[in-house]
Amino acid sequence: MSVSARLRIISALAAAALLALGGILVGTFREFNFAKSNATLANAISDNYFQRAAFRDQYFLFRENHLRATWEKKRRLADELLGEATEKFTREREKRLLEQLRRNTDDATQLFQRIVQNTEALKNPGTNKLIHEELDRRLYSQLLLKATSLQNAALALQSATDERVEATYRRLSITVILFAFTLGIGSIMLTLHLSRLLKERLLPLHDGAQMIADGNLEYRIEDGGADEFSDLAHSFNEMAIKIRAMQLDLANRAEAAEAANRAKSAFLANMSHELRTPMNGIMGMIELATHRATDPKQLDWLNNSKASARHLLSIINDILDFSKIEAGKFQLTEEELDIRVLPFNVYSMVAESAAAKGLQLKIDVASLPPRLLGDATRLTQALLNLVGNAIKFTRTGSVTIRAIQADEDEHTVALRFEVIDTGIGISRETMCRLFSPFEQADASTVRRYGGTGLGLAITRRLAQLMGGDAGVESVLGEGSTFWFTVRLRKAEGDSPASIPASEAAMAEQLRERHAGTRVLLVEDNEVNQMVAQAMLEEVGLVCDFAEDGEIAVEKMRDVRPGTYALILMDIQMPRMDGVTATKLIRQLESDKKTPIIAMTANAFSEDEVRCLEAGMNDFVSKPVAPDRLYGVLLRWLA
Repeated sequence: MSVSARLRIISALAAAALLALGGILVGTFREFNFAKSNATLANAISDNYFQRAAFRDQYFLFRENHLRATWEKKRRLADELLGEATEKFTREREKRLLEQLRRNTDDATQLFQRIVQNTEALKNPGTNKLIHEELDRRLYSQLLLKATSLQNAALALQSATDERVEATYRRLSITVILFAFTLGIGSIMLTLHLSRLLKERLLPLHDGAQMIADGNLEYRIEDGGADEFSDLAHSFNEMAIKIRAMQLDLANRAEAAEAANRAKSAFLANMSHELRTPMNGIMGMIELATHRATDPKQLDWLNNSKASARHLLSIINDILDFSKIEAGKFQLTEEELDIRVLPFNVYSMVAESAAAKGLQLKIDVASLPPRLLGDATRLTQALLNLVGNAIKFTRTGSVTIRAIQADEDEHTVALRFEVIDTGIGISRETMCRLFSPFEQADASTVRRYGGTGLGLAITRRLAQLMGGDAGVESVLGEGSTFWFTVRLRKAEGDSPASIPASEAAMAEQLRERHAGTRVLLVEDNEVNQMVAQAMLEEVGLVCDFAEDGEIAVEKMRDVRPGTYALILMDIQMPRMDGVTATKLIRQLESDKKTPIIAMTANAFSEDEVRCLEAGMNDFVSKPVAPDRLYGVLLRWLA
């Protein structure tokens, strides 16, 4: 039997019992009220007869007409009360007492009338007064006896009705107690039944649900029976089976997604290497040719080639940066910087292209804190993206670079960078999607101005990574204001931020301090060997080659310790990669460790971490910029 059916039966029985007891209680209560009403009536009758009895011992007062009228009035009231009592009183004793009262009342009335007649006779002249006065006394004595009988009968009637009230009250009290007792016993039995039901059926459901919620999806709730709890237990078990299946499916999907993510990361790393490796050779050769060329026409060709190569590298960097950001593998560095010089650095980078278009390039820099902690490279990249776009899309007029302090608290400073141009402007509809990846104002923009449409998306992502955001305000045909905000931590201490030395200054320092120092270059690509060798020999260093990691390990095993002051190590090479070679070289060394610098086209942050964990000291990504390479050489050769 189902739980609901059992509860319905219990409820029906309880309702029937309560209904029966309620009927008894109502009947008893009505009887009690009826008894009280009869008792009240009996009291009224008794009071009436007692008041009439007050005329005893005062028979001479009956000679007064107004007293006779009072007696008559009370007699009529007695008749009315007796008539009402006759209709209401139902018990035999009460009926006998009423009949006795009625007969005595009739006798008393007859005596009263005879007394009145005798009194009237005394008034007649010639009447024997002695005889009539004696008769009057006898009649009045008989009247007093009847009054006493009436009083006794009235008292007896009152006593009978009072006894009936008491008896009815006792029955009413017993009925109320029985009703309350039955209700209490029923409540206790129902509570015990529900408690047992909860303990036997609901608690296992609760425990099972808790086990399933805690992740124990192998747990099953016992579902024997044919009631609602069994159905609920069965549903819980089915739910656990489905959740387990969903978990397995999600785990498989997560594993597939992770595998796809790993494949994507591997692909990006491989593409980074494959794209940056030839770019390193191209840009390196152009740089070397530029240093040696003397013909102005050739220098112009080389400079154009250099600009094209840098443009191609910026596109490659944008694609790889965006891929790293989307994959969650983009990491910012935090080093001390002077934020005041950032707009001027960008100004120097784009001044030539602005001048070539006849644009006026302005700088508006407010009072900024000199020492902050942040990623100078990515800040420069974000601002350069906005300034480059402004110059690209502005035909005439000016481009203004503005930097202001937006907010400051105890530990951080919020900065806002703005680039204001007088260019073609942007419609409101286009602004809504302008910061989305691969988006530009319209398709014609790509053909007319070039670009991948990633610059603004990367700028916004970089700003968000640095605790800010990016946006635009524009009027079509009048110009635009592109902006981004960042929040940087304040640097501790009082030492001013160091200003990086120029490429020429670092090259001169290397010549003065480390000319003739031997360096081992581990590189499998011949073009990159030539580029790196030229850069090293440019500053007076002696370069030895190893075409792969295995040859590098053999060289380090064969030479005396200290032969090479530094090792430049590529990562992806045939036979043995740079990470494995570094680990083996560290095992060969005893106390003094030779600085090993990763110089690779694998430019992802996890690649840098992997190199440092293998025992390398620093990391330089390809294409190798001379100033970056010379700075690292100065640091580790010292």
